Amino acid sequence: ARIEQDGIATDLKMVEYLAREFSHRSNWDVRLSKTMFELLVPNDFKSIIRNQNNMVWKMDEYSAQFPWEMFHDYTSIDNARNETPTFVNTGMIRQLLTDKYRNNPIMAEENKAFVVGDPDYTDSGFSQLSGAEREAIEVTRLLNDNKFQVTSLIRRNAQDIITDLYSEQYRVMHFAAHGLYQDEEVNGEVRKKVGIVLGKDLILEPGMINQLSYVPEFIFINCCYSIDMTGLDEKYYKGRSNLAANIGTQLIKMGVKAVVAAGWAVNDAAAHTFSTELYRKLFDGYEFGDAVLSARRKCYDNHPDNNTWGAYQCYGDHYYKL
Repeated sequence: ARIEQDGIATDLKMVEYLAREFSHRSNWDVRLSKTMFELLVPNDFKSIIRNQNNMVWKMDEYSAQFPWEMFHDYTSIDNARNETPTFVNTGMIRQLLTDKYRNNPIMAEENKAFVVGDPDYTDSGFSQLSGAEREAIEVTRLLNDNKFQVTSLIRRNAQDIITDLYSEQYRVMHFAAHGLYQDEEVNGEVRKKVGIVLGKDLILEPGMINQLSYVPEFIFINCCYSIDMTGLDEKYYKGRSNLAANIGTQLIKMGVKAVVAAGWAVNDAAAHTFSTELYRKLFDGYEFGDAVLSARRKCYDNHPDNNTWGAYQCYGDHYYKL
């Protein structure tokens, strides 16, 4: 009959700094996870996480930037190194608190899917992503096997991607590509340039997806990692948790029922494990929250040496079914 509320007296600039540190690391730092847990969760609520019950986290756009999925608590640092991360054992789904949203969105109803994998990055300064290509091929196969008509665009140019995007209505969209989050000066004003990189100076921003007349039901955005990274890539990889938060929240406002977005550059093999396990569970009839938890567990079990299992920010209804 009530919702309890508490506050914290933390310097959020310090927490923002620590969140940025997460986005640059490929391995799980249990001390950093513990520090974020202590700083951001009110003391009276910490027992909720310690009890490891499934939960929905309702957040505004500012708090969406923090890597809540990586939080962990322990009593001893010596024991912690052998413990399974909290949200590999516990289901966690995000929901956005907002007063800005599309009224009465028209949802796409036909079983059609749109898959983009490793766009043509010739002369763009971005490296090609062989892992993204493999992922898109496997996701396309899974969708075809489950009676979806798939428009699959792998190593294709931006023109092909954009024209096919707006030519049909799609229930499911999957992107495996580079992502961009940077400041851009326009007419003396600084704005954030955020989106999926399709080619040289060509970015698919959330606002462009919002122009679709028919709203997709499910969108998965995977920002994969390449060992052959250039200095240009490194610059664009800053603030990655903000990239996922911005794209995720914009798509939820648009009316998408479930969104999965990578908060930083994920390991190719681990990303493939997470995405394919998630789709398999969804097509087996699992609810969204259970499918996400299963994908995190399998990703952690198969790839324990990196933190890709915690990189995905998952928005929607825990009980949503594809």
